[in-house]
Amino acid sequence: MKKRIILSIVFWTLSISTMILIFVFSNDNGIESSKKSNFIVDIFYKLFNKVINDEQYFKEVTSLVVRKIAHFSIYAILGLFLSFALEYTFKYKYVYLLSLPITFVYAIFDEFHQTFIDGRSGQFTDVIIDTSGCLCILLIIFLVRLKRRKKYGD
Repeated sequence: MKKRIILSIVFWTLSISTMILIFVFSNDNGIESSKKSNFIVDIFYKLFNKVINDEQYFKEVTSLVVRKIAHFSIYAILGLFLSFALEYTFKYKYVYLLSLPITFVYAIFDEFHQTFIDGRSGQFTDVIIDTSGCLCILLIIFLVRLKRRKKYGD
């Protein structure tokens, strides 16, 4: 098999696996989802409890930040895998940019899915955060490639 075909299969597998992981996380009810994010929040609280005046406020804000960073990060990873999957599957120069609308649509699906889960809600702001994660990784890919082109004259 050609290297390109193998890489295409690898990145499509990683993309689909990431989508499944997102679906599984979104399928957790509100209590289970909170337990997962509160695990991280409790670590931060233990690290900084000497300088925290209001424990409840700290935990609420930190929980929100942890959840939004998780959204941004997992969709950045999805965007990365999708961009390489598309690039290795098709030979068009900017085909990797299709990962942005695919990620956007998947984020909408994910938030819609959450509306059917107890204690969860779908929020368009999360769709924007998710899509921003993908956009950010695409920008990084573009800048790395631009720098590489300037350095090696590709």
